[in-house]
Amino acid sequence: MATFFGEVIPISTRAYDEEEDEETVSSVNVKLSMNSPGQLNCSALIVAQGALACDFAESVLKTEDTKIIGSIEVERERIEKPEYTEFHARMPVPCHLYQTPTDVIICIASKDVTADVANKFSEKILSVIQHTAPVVVISSHHCSALLGHYASGEDCIIKSLKSPEFNFKTVFPRLPQPATLDSVPAAILTSSIVTRRPCVIYAIYTEAYSTGDLDLIASPLMTAFKCEPFKTLVSQTLDKSKLQSYRRKNVRQENIDRYM
Repeated sequence: MATFFGEVIPISTRAYDEEEDEETVSSVNVKLSMNSPGQLNCSALIVAQGALACDFAESVLKTEDTKIIGSIEVERERIEKPEYTEFHARMPVPCHLYQTPTDVIICIASKDVTADVANKFSEKILSVIQHTAPVVVISSHHCSALLGHYASGEDCIIKSLKSPEFNFKTVFPRLPQPATLDSVPAAILTSSIVTRRPCVIYAIYTEAYSTGDLDLIASPLMTAFKCEPFKTLVSQTLDKSKLQSYRRKNVRQENIDRYM
């Protein structure tokens, strides 16, 4: 019986990962308005990451009296310039910082805050607030990140993690293992644990990111902000009718009739 099937010849290919060939240096910088001090007067910090979480912060948490006080910008510098290409790099989007009349700082994390700069981002945002100010991170994810800890058909699942210094009751159950959090939520929680800050993470899991999903997460998240330590700081501004304005704006240009 023949056991030799011929010589193995490797096939050449031009396919490659362009990102692997480009070394970059990333910097994260805080830019505050001229009237803002180096360390902000902060009663609480809310950081939003992910499409749904950012939409909730922009649409529900912000008020008419909320003012923009600065931004956090991620700058990436290529060490080796790539060869000419017809593709143009997307312009980076800053993470806007807002301040409410009750001195709650809201940070909207842009897509440029990726896992590789999450620690730098965490260091920068925590450096401009008081050590005692409670921190809450709301992040949105696909339900597959729960690694099977959900029943098919569940519209919205919210889990939580907190630092030992967060001495308040969490509205939602603890994130089950082996599911984990990474990027911004993990970086801020880790830094809060090390520096002994009160911090809680509310991770939102849905099957899609659409205008209708914001309606699903609004009520439970509002419940969380109506509890201590955010009750006197945020709850008075929570109004579900703000979602109607969000639907009218239709930032994502969706056909939202099916969600009404």
